[in-house]
Amino acid sequence: MVDEFYMHPSEETVDFFKSSIDGLSSDAISDIQSEYGRNILVEPEGVSKLSLFFEQFKDFLTYILVFAAVISLLIGEIPDAILITVILLGNATLGFFQEYKAEQALESIKEYLSLSATVRRDGKIVSINAEDLVPGDILLLEAGNKIPADARIISCNNLFIDESMLTGESLPVEKNNAALDKKTPIAECFNMLFMGTDIVRGNATAIVVGTGMRTEIGSIARLIDTKEQTYFQKKLDILGKTLGKVVLVIALIVFVLGALSNEPLVEMALISLSLAVAAIPEGLPAVVTISLSLGVRKMAIFNAIVKRLPAAETLGSCTVICSDKTGTITKNMMTVRMLYIPGQELFIEDASADVAGVQILMKIGFYCNSSSLEGRIGDPTELALLDSAQALEVSGHSAQVAINPFDSERKRMSVICTEDGKNTLYCKGATEQVLNICDRIMIEGEIRPILQEDKDAIIRTNDKYASMAMRVLGFAYSPVSGLDTKEDNLIFAGLQAMIDPPKDGVKDAISKCAHAGIRVVMITGDHALTAKAIAKEVGIFSEGDIVLTGIEIDQMDDKSLLAVVKKVTIYARVNPEHKLRIIQTLRESGDIMAMTGDGVNDAPALKNADIGVAMNSGTDVAKESADMVLLDDNFATIVASVEEGRHIFDNIRKFVRYLLSTNFGEVFTIFLASLVGFPLPLVAVQILWINLLTDGLPALSLAFEDKEPAIMERPPRKPHENIVDRSMAINIGYTGLIMAIGTLYLYSIAPEGKGMTIAFTTLVLFQLVNVFNCRSFTESVFSRRYNKYLIGAVLISLALQLMVIYADPLSGVFRTEVLGAREWVLMILVSSSLLIIEEARKLLFTKRPSL
Repeated sequence: MVDEFYMHPSEETVDFFKSSIDGLSSDAISDIQSEYGRNILVEPEGVSKLSLFFEQFKDFLTYILVFAAVISLLIGEIPDAILITVILLGNATLGFFQEYKAEQALESIKEYLSLSATVRRDGKIVSINAEDLVPGDILLLEAGNKIPADARIISCNNLFIDESMLTGESLPVEKNNAALDKKTPIAECFNMLFMGTDIVRGNATAIVVGTGMRTEIGSIARLIDTKEQTYFQKKLDILGKTLGKVVLVIALIVFVLGALSNEPLVEMALISLSLAVAAIPEGLPAVVTISLSLGVRKMAIFNAIVKRLPAAETLGSCTVICSDKTGTITKNMMTVRMLYIPGQELFIEDASADVAGVQILMKIGFYCNSSSLEGRIGDPTELALLDSAQALEVSGHSAQVAINPFDSERKRMSVICTEDGKNTLYCKGATEQVLNICDRIMIEGEIRPILQEDKDAIIRTNDKYASMAMRVLGFAYSPVSGLDTKEDNLIFAGLQAMIDPPKDGVKDAISKCAHAGIRVVMITGDHALTAKAIAKEVGIFSEGDIVLTGIEIDQMDDKSLLAVVKKVTIYARVNPEHKLRIIQTLRESGDIMAMTGDGVNDAPALKNADIGVAMNSGTDVAKESADMVLLDDNFATIVASVEEGRHIFDNIRKFVRYLLSTNFGEVFTIFLASLVGFPLPLVAVQILWINLLTDGLPALSLAFEDKEPAIMERPPRKPHENIVDRSMAINIGYTGLIMAIGTLYLYSIAPEGKGMTIAFTTLVLFQLVNVFNCRSFTESVFSRRYNKYLIGAVLISLALQLMVIYADPLSGVFRTEVLGAREWVLMILVSSSLLIIEEARKLLFTKRPSL
């Protein structure tokens, strides 16, 4: 951990660890290591593979299905028992592999650790295994090294560190050894070095202050916790418990009513147990898995790879998307946006090398440059200058014959290039520093002495661009006779202002979120000013919204943060602990959030968010911790995934609605028959046959239904809304009742000996009609797009029903009689009443939310 070493001079830190510039003595190492431990990340005690497998069976719906399998065995329905067992084992195996793979995040973190370190011990420079580092060791570091532990800088020279994996900052950070103020964010601890980050440029001497789990990366490893159940998994569990209670009550009531009506007790026991099996939706896990798998396959087509199947559905419940800025909303590529030629401002897309002054401005950026577009190697700022020169078709072949590299004191860089036997010095850097060495200025192609009013105008323009969160560089040049890179008496040529711009399509995607009732929040390690500029441009930030920094979050208690969390659209300069606190507060406020990230620092937040979304260009740690990986790193892909998540949930609800309404049709038929004193209209084998038909192909075909219209024009579901809400429960109830009444009516008027066959077949027809009703809660069945799987399922089910009526061996098993044309006409008319009633309801209630 950083602790407070950044607040004190490096000499005090050296004294604190009883070290010296010559390093620790070898005799002291073992004692220090026994106190602080080895420089390794300790793995938490894990769950065995066997335990993880059996964990997959610990939900109430699974218990109900096990119960159904046992009952099926008891009443001799071996195929049903085998089918349920296969479903249970298949789902458990799938869940096991998903969770086992998701727990590999800590292993990925270890890849960021250095294998060796150069230190000074006993006054000698030695190379040691990085695991043997201890606090107080003096590190010797240079460009290309990976930092092996957290350290306080003692001295450094032109030191730049890539801390993107830890802070999310896209540009290398310049370091120094000056003491800092209290409560400085990690991203601004310029005198500290952190384990796992990389030295881009320069060299340093530093003292180790944290090793192993006491480092910043160690604290991140500690924050990575096991994923909880998704809201959807919890809702399925609730559904299972509710069904279990209802099934037991119904089976008991039917048995008692039958016994009171003097029905044979053995037959009533079989009927009751068969109803219990019929009422349990054993096909639900299979349909959920198929629906999720189909959705995941579709998401993969538009570059979203889902690692945990339930997360695909949870996306559909998302109320807040917490997005990183760099690389997700923006291109992660610095791009020149504005040019300033003294007296004239130009957007880069409107500029031309033919405009006076533009060509020399581009030429300076092109030549005064150490980067290369080939493979995009080098500093992001310099690459942006090369891109702008290329866009305006400015290039050259002059060689750099002398260079005065950038340093933190001068804040500028100069090169001398030779062209046609003439030498020219080109200079770029911080605007004020470049202006200080200019005595002339080029205006409209003419060179004249620079005036104070010229400088004032340049500084005003510089400040305007800076206030728009753009990085601004000044450019100057001068013909020179030799190779002396002395920087004075230069000609000021202009400014180039650059920014990491939003990706194409992001603004439209955020607008789509607004229409869908989803709030987008930017969480970034970048400065608040930069974040606000981008957020305004893409539509995340509006006047009246709140911007919070990490320091401000630290100063707020949980109650204060909860009070404003719904109004905050930007969190800037945040660290991993802040992100976890934001997640916790959003969850407490009733939100379901998707969190994006790409760095090691994002891993805890990705793991703890309802849906963790990692960038494909990000670290392996982030990708292992996330539920979903975006192959194109694009925010718009998240929104497309949310849409597919809603589609998945819709289809699962359609299945549940269909299955429960048809199952309750059977239950109500037996129940009402018992109440009014009718002989039993169905026997156990017929109930189980209907159950097999409805839980089979027709139900599965609903997983292939197309999206509902305007799926992204409705607000998200309420986080704690059950799968079966009030409107669906009412629909299930009256649908089952209509089936029962229609079936019993035909049973009561049936010719002698055919009543049971008519009741049996009428229920099957009702349920095949009902599958069309369940395609949409609001849309007419006649306006829905053709579903070939559903049509095929209905035809196969109808053919199977005809077989049990007209095929001799089967008709005996199912106790059926041959039916004539008159009976079929009556059954079709009565079962079609359900379609007519539902079509009338849809016509009257078209504005109700679709399921």
